[in-house]
Amino acid sequence: MQLNPDCIREILFVIEEVTVSNRPISFPFDHQRLSAFSKEEMLFHLDQCNLSGYLSGYRCYLRGATASIGGLTPSGHAFLSNIREDTTWSRVKRTAKTAGSYAIDVLAQVAATIVAEFLKPS
Repeated sequence: MQLNPDCIREILFVIEEVTVSNRPISFPFDHQRLSAFSKEEMLFHLDQCNLSGYLSGYRCYLRGATASIGGLTPSGHAFLSNIREDTTWSRVKRTAKTAGSYAIDVLAQVAATIVAEFLKPS
């Protein structure tokens, strides 16, 4: 399955929104933001987010039928913070597409670079 950057972003938004300290959430999620994605697509992207170090307390059960997520790691929060604004996210995707890669680490590097540009003194 190919990475879908929009699925990654929406999953991170939902995890950020619904997690409460010390209370894991269960997948599959029933959330409007994720209605465009299949259960299989969401699980694949959850695994990718976990492998990238963006999820805490991630556990997959019943051969991928369900999962438990504790929340976002500091890296997950930082990545989501860098891609939160729609205009920044559009620019990140355009830049990544031009580079020929939607790999999560590429998206994160592009997002951090774009945000850093805003922080430079004029």
